[in-house]
Amino acid sequence: MTALQELRDRMMRVENGVQDFIPNPHTRMRSVFNMAKATYSLIGSVTGVGKTSFVDDTYVLRPFIWYRDQDDSDIHFEGIYWSMERKRVVKTAKWSSWMLFEEKKEKIPYDLLLGTKLDLKAKLDAKGYPVIQKLSARQKKLLASNEKLMEHLFEVIDVQDGIKTVAQMEKQIEQKAFQLGNYFHTDGEFLYHNNKKQSLSFIDKGRWKSTRRGKVVVIDFAFKGKNYELTQNSRLYIPKKPNTFVFLITDHIGKISIFPYKSKKLAIDAYDAVMSEARDKFGFSPIAISQFNRDVSNIARIKDSKGKLEPLMEDFKDTGNPAESADFVGSLFDPYRYSSYDSNGRYKGYSISQGTLSPIGGQRFRSFHVLKNSYGPAQIAYGMRFTGEIMRTDLLPLPDDPKLAAIYADIAAGH
Repeated sequence: MTALQELRDRMMRVENGVQDFIPNPHTRMRSVFNMAKATYSLIGSVTGVGKTSFVDDTYVLRPFIWYRDQDDSDIHFEGIYWSMERKRVVKTAKWSSWMLFEEKKEKIPYDLLLGTKLDLKAKLDAKGYPVIQKLSARQKKLLASNEKLMEHLFEVIDVQDGIKTVAQMEKQIEQKAFQLGNYFHTDGEFLYHNNKKQSLSFIDKGRWKSTRRGKVVVIDFAFKGKNYELTQNSRLYIPKKPNTFVFLITDHIGKISIFPYKSKKLAIDAYDAVMSEARDKFGFSPIAISQFNRDVSNIARIKDSKGKLEPLMEDFKDTGNPAESADFVGSLFDPYRYSSYDSNGRYKGYSISQGTLSPIGGQRFRSFHVLKNSYGPAQIAYGMRFTGEIMRTDLLPLPDDPKLAAIYADIAAGH
């Protein structure tokens, strides 16, 4: 496929209704970025801010709900989730908590599901230990009513815990690509299908022939009733369903095994190359979660910021390659943690010293920063409400919106 043919094919797909993105679940963000095919995203922050919750909420759970509600049988959505920092049972509890609120409007903290939430109203047990809070009969019934939905979720998103090597991840990506579509590539002489050299007559009675047009070798072939043309050393991926979305989530890239590389940097650079290829070869969408280095909390930097401390591209830990390769780079930031607010306790117009503080002192405000955006505007920040116990990040109204007062009141009431 020549460069112009590739563009014409893209335009024709759009005209024929082929969906190239899942709409951003946070409506006001849609003009800036969406959950698009063949888009490599990098999301980072310091530890404890909620970046994994943001990714799970925005890139996994809300898109899954969108997918569930579609009537179009040509749409296919799934993902591989390498959860290298948390066990799968923890992820299951968090996602169950999120889904209970989404479907039933019932707020059941995930630590209650895990059996790690203390009952602060109960007296100590006979041995002097705090009493663990247990689910009520009503809560158990609500949880059971969501089981089929959760089973469907885990059929769509393959959550794997434990440390992975780059080679293991690369193998899984290729297996997924060949399962969901057909990959063709050429060298200067032969045609390959799913990395296997093809004889002159191959699958589905298709045939291929090689001709020379000037200095360029062109291979023409037929596959499933359609004719295709590839120049030498080019490639083509044809998904079985045209509206196919595959997300590859890594939490977090600093946990990747360094084997067989000599350093963490080399391992992450190799990972970055694999994810870039998954995007470019198969149209998959990698989402890499990354820790920031400690410079963001450096005393000198805080002092020099003069109350305007915000995340930077340079804050990403170990190596800069993912930030360079990614199409979209975002960061979650807690300005309250760094006293990054004005004399009135406001950050970008939001009252974070009072309005978004819970009764027990938990900060419900986060800002999401678009640091890089290859397909849209960047250097944009959004105020978000972070409810960590049910793993939700909800876009806040703009600071001058009257609806904000009701949200402040809801937070003050302990919700």
